[in-house]
Amino acid sequence: MVMEKEYVKASLKIRERGKAIPYPHKEHENSITHDFIPLKRNLEAITCIPEVKDNKHLRNALMILNGNDTAFFTVGCEKAFNKIDDPNVTEPYWAKGFLDISFNYRELVGDAVHYFQLFFFFNQYLKEKPIKELVHYQWDLVGANFLDAGISGWTAFIWIIGGNYSTSDESEAAWGQAVDYLVGFLKAFSIDGYDGAQDFVSIY
Repeated sequence: MVMEKEYVKASLKIRERGKAIPYPHKEHENSITHDFIPLKRNLEAITCIPEVKDNKHLRNALMILNGNDTAFFTVGCEKAFNKIDDPNVTEPYWAKGFLDISFNYRELVGDAVHYFQLFFFFNQYLKEKPIKELVHYQWDLVGANFLDAGISGWTAFIWIIGGNYSTSDESEAAWGQAVDYLVGFLKAFSIDGYDGAQDFVSIY
């Protein structure tokens, strides 16, 4: 994949296929989905997440987003560091990964409007505090059955797709900064403006 220079974009779409949370271990043709582990108020379990053991940015993201002072919990994450197999490409290294997040309140997960609002605020954040790294944030809204809470709703499956760089170190560092930028926005998000927020019921 070759990304245009000075390219920063945020997009949103709705994915028709849904999922259940918690989800079980499942092996695919080219990947493995590990068992869902609830991390909210269970931060020590982050050491059990294989996807973050070799990446401090994803590990820090799970630590922050599952903290008691955020409105979210994480559903999953992954990363992949890639190289275009073409000698004519001068900047062949690029990175891609995702953070799958959910509101941690029964009153918010059931209505996709709250995720649309969150995306809108993030898009505004990009304009107000521009990020220097080349990145595309692709937000996929995914239907979900929250089995532990007995409700249906949505999660935000956020792809972080990095630009092209001449070295793998540059690519990985830039992607890590893009993850940190997203997490910084989510950490600062507050539900205080919602009516009745003080009475919201947590899922985890």
